[in-house]
Amino acid sequence: MTTFGVTFVAATSQELEDLELAFANVFEGLISRSESRLLITVYGEGEYGYIVAKSLAIELESVLDVSIISVDQDLVDISEIARRTSRTRQGVHHLVTGARGSDDFPTPLGAPGGKRIWDWSSVNEWFRTHQAPVDEEVWLSRSEVAIVNAWLVERKSVSLIEVSSGGSRLDEHTAVWLVHHQPRCISKPRERNWLASSGRIVTIEPRVMAQ
Repeated sequence: MTTFGVTFVAATSQELEDLELAFANVFEGLISRSESRLLITVYGEGEYGYIVAKSLAIELESVLDVSIISVDQDLVDISEIARRTSRTRQGVHHLVTGARGSDDFPTPLGAPGGKRIWDWSSVNEWFRTHQAPVDEEVWLSRSEVAIVNAWLVERKSVSLIEVSSGGSRLDEHTAVWLVHHQPRCISKPRERNWLASSGRIVTIEPRVMAQ
């Protein structure tokens, strides 16, 4: 199993001190504020990072008074890479340009104002492959961040799922899990039938939340 680290951008109406106390009782990680953003860094184990991240997002919202907005990519420039890796800016510049070591340093995400920036995950994995990782845990790749952020946007549009056999209602987290993981769920005859494998007993109908 791989230990993944994820930093979420979140929103809450709760005081930071109270939120940190509730967080520490259940999770391993850190809650911080960066400018006006609330950042929650949390860790989980699994085979695939995007699955771990989805599970962590659901668990955070079920335990804490928070709404998970997106995955933070943790953008870094040459100066920040130098700080985190205990190298000089010139040394990092040589790695970036290929003047030292291999010439396959990750491609920057962009260069706003002429300053090249990378996502920390790609940089850390490059060091893991070529030298030694700065962080032991694995952070979500660029593609995994895109997958989870798209899922977070989509799940906000689903308020509930109605079960037609009796009109029972599922809570939002269960509804989202069913949509993404079990679109034709097995029946649970000894519990409540949410969906039938035949598709005849139950139908699902996402409701779009009012804007």
